[in-house]
Amino acid sequence: MRLRLASIRRLPPPRPPANLRRKRWLPPTLTVAEIDAGPGSEWMVVYRIETTDGNGDPVTLWPATRTMITSESDTPADQTFEPVLAKGAAGSYRMQLFSGTAREAGVVAASGGQFALMNADGEYDEWVQYLTDGSRVTCYLGKHGDPFPAAWRKVFVSYIDGFPIIDRERMTLRLRGRERLFERDCQPLGYTGSTGSVGSITLEETGIAGNARRPLVMGTPPSWKPVLINATEKIWDICGMAVFGTPSLYDGGVALQVSVSAFGSDQPGTYQILENGAGVFAHLTSQIRYELRAEGTGRYATPTASERAWTVCDVAMQAGVAADPTSLPTGSENFSAGNRVVQTEKVRDVLADVARYECAAIGLDRLDRFFARRLVPSFDGSAVHTFRDAGSYSDGNIDGLRFSRLRGAERRVHRVTVHAGRSQRSALAGVVDDAVRDRLSRDPYQVNFTAECLYTSLFGQRRILDVDPTAEAVEVQIVGHQFASEADMIAYALRYLRLYGSRSVAAEFETELDHDTLAIEVCDIVDIESARFGGDRSAVVIGYDVDLNTRRVRFEVWSHDELGTVLGTAAPTETEIVITQEDTAEGAGGGGAGSGVAGRGDAALQLLHEFVLLGDKTTALAVGESTVDFLFPFAGELVAVYGGATTAQTSGSILTLDMRINTVSVFSTLITVDNNERSSHTAATPPVLSAPSFEQGDRATFHITQVGTGGKGAWVDFVYVPRSV
Repeated sequence: MRLRLASIRRLPPPRPPANLRRKRWLPPTLTVAEIDAGPGSEWMVVYRIETTDGNGDPVTLWPATRTMITSESDTPADQTFEPVLAKGAAGSYRMQLFSGTAREAGVVAASGGQFALMNADGEYDEWVQYLTDGSRVTCYLGKHGDPFPAAWRKVFVSYIDGFPIIDRERMTLRLRGRERLFERDCQPLGYTGSTGSVGSITLEETGIAGNARRPLVMGTPPSWKPVLINATEKIWDICGMAVFGTPSLYDGGVALQVSVSAFGSDQPGTYQILENGAGVFAHLTSQIRYELRAEGTGRYATPTASERAWTVCDVAMQAGVAADPTSLPTGSENFSAGNRVVQTEKVRDVLADVARYECAAIGLDRLDRFFARRLVPSFDGSAVHTFRDAGSYSDGNIDGLRFSRLRGAERRVHRVTVHAGRSQRSALAGVVDDAVRDRLSRDPYQVNFTAECLYTSLFGQRRILDVDPTAEAVEVQIVGHQFASEADMIAYALRYLRLYGSRSVAAEFETELDHDTLAIEVCDIVDIESARFGGDRSAVVIGYDVDLNTRRVRFEVWSHDELGTVLGTAAPTETEIVITQEDTAEGAGGGGAGSGVAGRGDAALQLLHEFVLLGDKTTALAVGESTVDFLFPFAGELVAVYGGATTAQTSGSILTLDMRINTVSVFSTLITVDNNERSSHTAATPPVLSAPSFEQGDRATFHITQVGTGGKGAWVDFVYVPRSV
């Protein structure tokens, strides 16, 4: 006998008693009124598109998956939601904590996907030029007929990416977040306008600054080089901030003094602080002998904020992102921005560095809010939601539960080596005090250390590598944070190794998209109940992918064996962290006995000099460029440049000489040789170096810019010290 499959009726599985069904989850921070979907019965999607029309006037469009008219008490009232979202093109949204490597979350980028509007009747033909890049898009999910927006929930806030793609059938709009703002420089690219004046002193002299950047100082950074912006008045730009504490200035390690008397005296080694909205400036009364350096507290201050340490919110606002520290999303922390001198870094660079130090994720969340959330070292936090495996329980609310390795972190970390700070080595001629030289030649917080976990029991000690031979050692570079003590190092190692030193496992699953699951954010803790995969498990959300067409969401979570039952498998505790510190920063030198830890450090590089004859000794001097050039064999710093003539001038204009590297003068005040004198050593106006640095292969040229009568055989003698050979 042959049975026909079509005649077999499958009965639905019995429903569990009402008292055993899972109750609706209510987030502790939200009210029932906001979660309860009300009397509506059918889910629908609505977009709010804020753009401008052909006249530049603001226009708001409300495309939806079905028709709905809001009530008089809604916002907006009596608004028609048009059913023009194309079938199967209602949109999607995706966010991932990790990109490329799972060792660092860093700056998080979200993807708004795309959605399409039906255009069969040509309704949107004219909008091809109006729905432009950057128009704001807000997506809502709710039930038909429910109060708007009270009983609805925002799915995401995004922005149109470029122009739409439009044809006879539909108009497709691609979406993006605002993460591209983080690509902005942390400080102005140069001097975009006059820096003004303070009192009767003009700060900037046209053409002096060029495209030099003003350093943006954060925290308590290492010393930095001011920028000469007015050679006539001897004005140096110290910092592109309005207030950051009184700076200290050093010339080759020698501390200069703030002038306390009326400025204008000829007292050597003094300076005056000038300040306006463009920044902080130093007005020097003496010449720079070796190299000018500045030190300061780097505190943040504005007309509306008291002086304090920089935070990630301050950095985000440099990029134009509104980041109010008093209203960050739940779970966010306004982390310290660290200690650094920002010269070429972008906002993303600084935020990523903070994320590395804090073991955190920083970026814009699905509602376009700035957030900074720590990847908690323990996954035993309070769960915001519980998921049950449909493969284990009849009332399970998730499908396709699958465990796998965490991408980018398939192996455990048994040891982490941290490189903190960035070397700013500079050979400072004339400085014999090792302590001063070290302070001015490198970051004071430059330190390398290695941390690993050492488990101790009655039967001996074990490392992670002893029980897991596949574990790997990693290196982390943290530029702008200080590890001033072993306690600071242990605190960082504890954060890092509790995350990456345990046996990690990732999972993914799908579930229904509703008000409950939509409230879950990245970095939230969730519980997973599955009889098939080891029972209850806590995990942190590391990504989600929302599909509005099917009203489904796929979550990616990260869990690990934190309490391991086998010695060497659990996440380490503070007492199990072992720190090995090694200061490999380059010390002052002196036969290799520099001031670094254990006397390490390179020997101080020696002064070198070159003598260049600009012409023969019998021909009268004339204005022009010498036929002799010089190519530097290695990078370094000019210490001093002198000039003169074999036969002294007897009268006329004072002999003036210039040295240029790659066509740019190295002086703010040129070399002068007084009449009846044979060298600039005795000149009434000594030369002033303003651009002493050079790189390997740079070309130096020598010029006579002014002559008098009787001089012959001009020469230039320059003294320099290499940075590297």
